[in-house]
Amino acid sequence: FEAAMRGSMQEGTKSGMPNEFDYMLVMSNMSQYCRAGEVDYSTVELFYTNADKPWSQLTKNGCHLRPDDLLNYFNGALKVVLLEADVWRKTKLVFLGVKEMKVGCTLKIMYNGRLYKAMTISIDLVPCVSLEYSDAIPVRDFDRQFPADFSTCRFYALLQNSQRFFRISYTDFDAVLLELLPSKAKDAYVVAKALRSPYAFHLYAEKEICPIDSEVLPSSYDLKESRFKAELDRQSLTTDVDVHQIPTHEWVQMIFN
Repeated sequence: FEAAMRGSMQEGTKSGMPNEFDYMLVMSNMSQYCRAGEVDYSTVELFYTNADKPWSQLTKNGCHLRPDDLLNYFNGALKVVLLEADVWRKTKLVFLGVKEMKVGCTLKIMYNGRLYKAMTISIDLVPCVSLEYSDAIPVRDFDRQFPADFSTCRFYALLQNSQRFFRISYTDFDAVLLELLPSKAKDAYVVAKALRSPYAFHLYAEKEICPIDSEVLPSSYDLKESRFKAELDRQSLTTDVDVHQIPTHEWVQMIFN
């Protein structure tokens, strides 16, 4: 695996304590022998093209890769490694447990340092296959609306509990779009995530100044897409306004709208 940090810690948009990390574990050697098959919205079918390599035993009908078999193999192998005491002996980390999730597993550890004491950290570990950018896999609708160069981006096929389809991740595309946003829009995204936390939401709701009208709090993923859609709305409505002069609170409102 090649570990690649993703999510808010990698973007610099983390709200709150540094207790959540996301890592994509890219299976580089395997990726060079995979090709995309049928694409169904946000999922893709993969075929393994080298029968001489060790992963061939996890294929169906000779070349079709089953994501559920790969996911079970990954989770089982990872648990063997994490349960070894020597892995943690020379660190400031205490292993608490590992829990399987839809596209990988979540590692729970405890950290003791100078600033943070007995801090529980959650680390999502997501194994994936890297796929080159091509017309075989469609980009999202709002990606096409930005004047961005996605030629260096890659798609990532995430393992999930399915006999046929892998889930597609567009994390490289998000990174390109994030660079197009002004700094105040990025700040507004962090503020928006802080406002949607249960603690802040109830505090502001009591004072009737909360920008969230719905009783259902938006997810972090909803806000993630909304920051890009807010920029598209701004481009269509305020083309003659210097984008860097728009204050952070207006970006916050646009994101929630």
